[in-house]
Amino acid sequence: MNYLLTSAGLSGPGWFNSTAEAAWPLGWFNGAGGFGSKDALVLMSLWGVGNFMIIYLAALGDVPVQLYEAAELDGAGPLRRFWHVTLPLLTPVIFFNLVMGLIHAVQAFTQVYIVSEGQGAPAGSTLMLSLYVFLAAFKYLEMGYASAIAWSMFVLIVLATWGLFRSSRYWVFDPSGARL
Repeated sequence: MNYLLTSAGLSGPGWFNSTAEAAWPLGWFNGAGGFGSKDALVLMSLWGVGNFMIIYLAALGDVPVQLYEAAELDGAGPLRRFWHVTLPLLTPVIFFNLVMGLIHAVQAFTQVYIVSEGQGAPAGSTLMLSLYVFLAAFKYLEMGYASAIAWSMFVLIVLATWGLFRSSRYWVFDPSGARL
């Protein structure tokens, strides 16, 4: 990435050498500029977006063509067909990907461990809760504390997932009419 930025005449940031946690977008407004180490982790995690895209593509292929034809006969343009046919039929997949993405984001460990050499370096700017559980358990040997943090993470994920399931009745379309 720095090579591309340099070839465009811009100076590349020190992605994992910066002690700034997440300079973007606030860094641009307060004059700091540049990216922080957590921004680099976000960009790095975009590599795994392909899994979600395959699920979206499978769901798009499952939308009945007859619905598009009926909407077109009723005078719906492309935007209206997307809004009233495609999007409602994709909401179960959007819901699934949202739940899975939330759980994956809270439990992010491998990328952080690799880029920070297992320490959350530099200066704790890449330290996340999952890495902190690992460090508390296996570096500081505080198993009870690590267990308490892990249980807190579990409760956080359960509450967030429960909230998503509760809200899904208002925005997830189910063609069978059943409630989630």
